[in-house]
Amino acid sequence: MKIWKIIFYTFSFFPIMYVVFLYAFYFHSAVKLGFFPYYDNPDPKEIGLYEIYEPIINLFGNIWLILFCIWIPLILIYWIIYKKKTDWKPIIISAVSFLIAFLSFFTEVTEWFAD
Repeated sequence: MKIWKIIFYTFSFFPIMYVVFLYAFYFHSAVKLGFFPYYDNPDPKEIGLYEIYEPIINLFGNIWLILFCIWIPLILIYWIIYKKKTDWKPIIISAVSFLIAFLSFFTEVTEWFAD
């Protein structure tokens, strides 16, 4: 059962890191520009920080999307194996991290970064 907890906690790391680096880039750009950037003002590629943050954000973003596709069947397998002794804490923590990353797609920050 311990290995399952490690898997779920590891899975929750990647979506959180995606959000952390995305917002770090946004706020770092805001500090550098003196205002909060928004869609098409300025283009994120025009900011010197883009080359630093872009590979990290894309790496964590791609990993968490792949892990999400793996995570759903893993939950079902875990629940079938440990039906009576299900430990919900790691599942809920990983679900919340995936939800936070998913909801970040609908923000102006992601819209600006995808510009």
